Amino acid sequence: MMLRDLYREAGKADQVSCYLGVIDRHGLLSGIYDGSNHYFTWVNFPTLNGHVKLNLNQDSNWNLISYQIYSCMNGGARQTEFIGGSFTNSGAVLVSDESNDLGQTRSVVSGNLMNPSGAWASKTLTANQHWSGQTTLNSIPTTFTSDSVVTVKQANATLTANGASRITLVPSPSPSLSPSPDVSPSPDVSSSPGVILMGMGSVIQGLGMDQLPNFHLGNGSSNYYDASVIDGVTSNHQAIQSWNGDSKTPLSKASAGIYYPSTLNYAPPIYSAPNYNYQDGETWDCTAPDGSSFVTVDFNVVTISDTTFASDLSVCDSTYVISDTDYVDCSGTQ
Repeated sequence: MMLRDLYREAGKADQVSCYLGVIDRHGLLSGIYDGSNHYFTWVNFPTLNGHVKLNLNQDSNWNLISYQIYSCMNGGARQTEFIGGSFTNSGAVLVSDESNDLGQTRSVVSGNLMNPSGAWASKTLTANQHWSGQTTLNSIPTTFTSDSVVTVKQANATLTANGASRITLVPSPSPSLSPSPDVSPSPDVSSSPGVILMGMGSVIQGLGMDQLPNFHLGNGSSNYYDASVIDGVTSNHQAIQSWNGDSKTPLSKASAGIYYPSTLNYAPPIYSAPNYNYQDGETWDCTAPDGSSFVTVDFNVVTISDTTFASDLSVCDSTYVISDTDYVDCSGTQ
């Protein structure tokens, strides 16, 4: 689950980079590749509907070298997303930071040059997430907060992944959880009514990584732990598990996995708090400064007058939007 969510979030920056290319090829960004801020109200766009601030920069050969997109969904007064990219002859860095009423996710992708089809030669993905919501625990309404940090290094068809997460549970109206200070590996489990800690260090076969809708996890091995205190019951579990990607089933012996030797010394990390907030230069107050105004672009009108625009955008979706498909039984293999 952590890996699938990471690729879904990280794919947004790739998707928007692709969108920018389409919008540019159809002549909608003419004259604004000047490194200055430009303000729009986008209507009927697949994503980023509302107030948008664009900053695009290119070199003397007309190559895009950087972009920043700030958005406030539906014209609201609160920033909901920042997406940025920088490109050199040797590689690229893409950032996506999205926030809403439930929390915030920040993902960063960096790596070597992409090939002509748009795939990365190699890359590192990192996601920092913070989410909260409501659930029911033992018939008691419970507020949960989930924080996680996951990093994946992707080279050829192999993923080396590590991550850790912490879920804090606060029941209402009266706490019934009795935490214990003895849960390993975190020393601060006793600070909340209920806590679940999870971590993994995995080596996995990646399949269909050139187009995220086809992305699956194949064979793999994972060194993982989970530790919890719920309703006064302490639980600790740590193991290495291997699985077969074709059958989506764990192997009876972890040592039978082809990636098992690589996982033996790949210990899962101890949980550390994520850094999911907007960074310097990534914030916007959703307004246009004096002397500037929002230019409205209705993409439905664009689609009517330019019959290939929508189909060109759909190529971005078919390449970079990951589906809910699952090549591994995540509930059994972390």
